[in-house]
Amino acid sequence: KQQPAIDAFTNFLNGKGFAKNITPNKPAQSEDYIYIFDLNCRNITLPGIDAFTLFDLNDDGIPELVTDGYTMDVFSYDNGELKMIYSSPAGSSSLKYLLASKKIYWSLATTGVSYEIASFDKNLNVTIDTYFDGKTEQVGDEEIFYHNENKITESEFYKLMSAFMAPHFFKSPDTVWYAYNTPN
Repeated sequence: KQQPAIDAFTNFLNGKGFAKNITPNKPAQSEDYIYIFDLNCRNITLPGIDAFTLFDLNDDGIPELVTDGYTMDVFSYDNGELKMIYSSPAGSSSLKYLLASKKIYWSLATTGVSYEIASFDKNLNVTIDTYFDGKTEQVGDEEIFYHNENKITESEFYKLMSAFMAPHFFKSPDTVWYAYNTPN
């Protein structure tokens, strides 16, 4: 049951296969298909990915390929077809975690702080929940705090933000990440 998926993932990682691109706005050479060379390492000048793991996100006994680089991407195998089903927001300074809860956590702190959590149902449909999108702004001597573009108090801001930094939330899954070298 797992071997055809593993074979398809291996071909993809070796540059000998492609995945159907069903993620919105994922740039690739083709609108319909994505190749390993369409992905980028954290160092965006390098094609490919930094690491990958196989992890069953929907408990069907068939692992998904999860790649980590400039984005964290998820590929599924179903009925002989490899599909890219999720791509995190981009950012070389973003933090991306695969969680034991079988979700993907993404955060970015630039002009503000944004957090996104991607959940996968039994059919690998993806639900994106942006739980926190906050920023601060200096106006004269006053610092103004925002959550989802609405003004809030400083204490509300830090209370909401700390909910996403709770240590129990970041429990890592029992999986091995493998370093990846882009094939020539």
